[in-house]
Amino acid sequence: MTQNHLLPAPIGEIMDWEKNIGGSNADKVNEEAMTKYLPQYTDNEKATLKAITDVCTEEIRRVQNDEHFHATIFADGTNCLIDLRKAYENGIEFATPVVNRTHGKDLQTTGESLLTYGAQHPLIIITTKMADASGMDYAYFDKQGKPTDGLVFIDGNGRACFLLSRPVDQWPNIYAVFPCKDSTGYYNIPKSMEIINTQVTVWKTQDMVQKRLLEEGKKAHEGWAYINSLVKKGYKYQAACQLATLKNDRIHKSDVTTGDASSIFDHFESAKTVHMALVAKFGEGADQAIKTKTFTQTISTLWAKLQKVSGDSEATKHFVCFINGLSDDIVTDIKTAKTEKTSSGKISKDEKRKAILEREFYQFVAANNIKV
Repeated sequence: MTQNHLLPAPIGEIMDWEKNIGGSNADKVNEEAMTKYLPQYTDNEKATLKAITDVCTEEIRRVQNDEHFHATIFADGTNCLIDLRKAYENGIEFATPVVNRTHGKDLQTTGESLLTYGAQHPLIIITTKMADASGMDYAYFDKQGKPTDGLVFIDGNGRACFLLSRPVDQWPNIYAVFPCKDSTGYYNIPKSMEIINTQVTVWKTQDMVQKRLLEEGKKAHEGWAYINSLVKKGYKYQAACQLATLKNDRIHKSDVTTGDASSIFDHFESAKTVHMALVAKFGEGADQAIKTKTFTQTISTLWAKLQKVSGDSEATKHFVCFINGLSDDIVTDIKTAKTEKTSSGKISKDEKRKAILEREFYQFVAANNIKV
């Protein structure tokens, strides 16, 4: 038996083999669950991918056995970690796909981050022979010609391009791996590159809250963790901010990253008290009422009217009394509000909830002779 026969067979072949031998009930593959994640290839596509996979397998073996690449082989032998700095010093040439997104100023910022904080995850490469087999055109990073043998970057082109603009002795330790096979056991290089570069989500402002928590650790203000916990429970980011600050807007990116937490969360204790009262009265169920930005914005706005006159403590005492005093019918009306079409337009459920809250609030302060 040759080494090629030792490679894992495509999942479809494994399932056919298990069907033929019968197998025990405990060992049988759940075919429905497994086929859910199998790419749908035609017979022609399978034949093409089989040929590509054979080339890729041989190329990975070649690189593993070529000391110029400084490759550390994975335990299962199917991949390896390449020391890019040493490979480049040994004359291994680097190339980029001709069809690739254009890097703007992010190339500089990413590169500087690489030098400052180190390479925190491997890049992904293929050899030029793997690219040729896949029909992927490539060129040197300056686009002048192409190597006959080298490495083509399918993830990390910006980082590689930045490093190539600097002397190699200034590079940090930086490594690369080959892409993985898909669930059918094939190397599908163009699809791998597509997934790598399109299934990436840029961090939103709410994700920057986690960044601040990571950076400040135990020194971080409790308000950041409070917002983070609410978002994880399904609160809209703006709603979470409003419930943690009793202000009527989200905490913007610049404030999340560098803002003064003591100023941002100057009403935090009152905010927690009001939020607990809201949860006790409305719950956190499927209606999502207190998890939405308009509802919580209205809460913040109405509380601020009391706070402006009497300060945090007195305002919070009155406001909790207001929330606690809402009747079950009013709570039901708020939670079950529906968007309604009228002759003059449409009234959203958010607008209805806001109107009910404002009506009940002003009735409450009038009945209790509270100044706003």
